Amino acid sequence: MDVVSGMQVVQKGKINMPLMDAKGEHMRKELYVGNLSFETTETELKELFTQSGLVETVRIINDPDTGRSKGYGFVEMQEGGDKAIAEMNGKDFKGRALTVNEARPIASRDSGRVSFKQWRR
Repeated sequence: MDVVSGMQVVQKGKINMPLMDAKGEHMRKELYVGNLSFETTETELKELFTQSGLVETVRIINDPDTGRSKGYGFVEMQEGGDKAIAEMNGKDFKGRALTVNEARPIASRDSGRVSFKQWRR
């Protein structure tokens, strides 16, 4: 981890991504938003989270076969992520109580079990 002009950054390829400001507060945060109404749009979600801080991107995850929302998404916030978690987790939005927390990396799907495809080889 490098420190540049009071900000801690992580080398990711050739891009430095600021993680904390000089006070040690997180700047950029990706949030998981669950229990969304299937009719919720990315625009509506962005408008909701803009109340808590600067929203950079919004992605609602859709089923690749049907194109229908899976009922969850991700909001990347430049600032205000912790505030958004505190304000939005459990908040009623379109008749559903939202689940909002910091997004975690995707867990490995390799369970160590032998799948049918592996067995046939």
